[in-house]
Amino acid sequence: MRLFLSHIAAAYDWTLTEDARPFGRNVRFPDIIRSILEDGVAAGDVRADVDLSEVMALLVGAYAWTYRLAITVTK
Repeated sequence: MRLFLSHIAAAYDWTLTEDARPFGRNVRFPDIIRSILEDGVAAGDVRADVDLSEVMALLVGAYAWTYRLAITVTK
């Protein structure tokens, strides 16, 4: 839990090197989410006219925000 929160917090560290991959810079993660959403569109579970980029941003934001809640419970 604390490790993942540190991973998210690293996204705001101005001293990061170019090869650092903090939360939000992982290039594979959005591709995985997009693929799942596209499968959902193909299956009819997700609307065909949805803006996949917007849904992806919302899902990633909700995922990260959940960890804020989780850490307060585990203290």
